[in-house]
This record gives sequence, structure tokens and C-alpha cells, in this order.
Amino acid sequence: AFRAAVLVEELQLTEKESVGFFPIYNVYDQEQEELKKEMRKARRNIELVSDADVKTHIEKIFQLEEQEIDLKRKYFDRFMEVLPVRKVLRIHKAEQEFRKLLLEKLKERRGN
Repeated sequence: AFRAAVLVEELQLTEKESVGFFPIYNVYDQEQEELKKEMRKARRNIELVSDADVKTHIEKIFQLEEQEIDLKRKYFDRFMEVLPVRKVLRIHKAEQEFRKLLLEKLKERRGN
């Protein structure tokens, strides 16, 4: 709910835009999180592989990074179906603002 509120505010979404945007965004976010999880795992495990397997491991990381770009392209087109291009452009910035505000909230809770 907090993320949705931040995105609505940062992107200045109308009610109609929100109705079209969030079902797409939620699937995008889920797919993006799964990919990031795989990337973290691959990067963390690179120190554990043998010298012979390092090249293969690096190729796997490159492959995951390419999948991330493909995912962004796929969802850029879907977002364009429901939002003006300028709002689509601001999605990444809005996500960064959400993370920033979330960290601030966590710091406040720890401080209190």
C-alpha cells in the first residue's frame, strides 16, 4: 500500500491511469524481483566456483543482465498502453523515491 501511494504521488497518476497501471506494474515488479534474486545469487556464488567455471559463471551473469533489459523493454511497451510517455519515463525515479522513503521509515522505527 505504501509503495502504491508513493507511485501514485510521484507519477501523478489519475484514478483511470492507476487502474490500468498497477495490474501491469505488479507483475513487472514480481518478475523483476525474481530476476534480481537470481542475479544476487549468481554474484554471491562467483567466489565459490573453480577457476575453470568462472567464465561460464560470468556468462550466466551477462545472460541475466540481458534478461533484465528484455524485461524492461517488454514492460515499457505495456506501460505505454496505459500511461503517457512522460509518466513511463518517471517510473524508475518513482521506484527510487519509494526505496528512499522506505529506508527513512525503517531508520525512524529503529531510532524510536
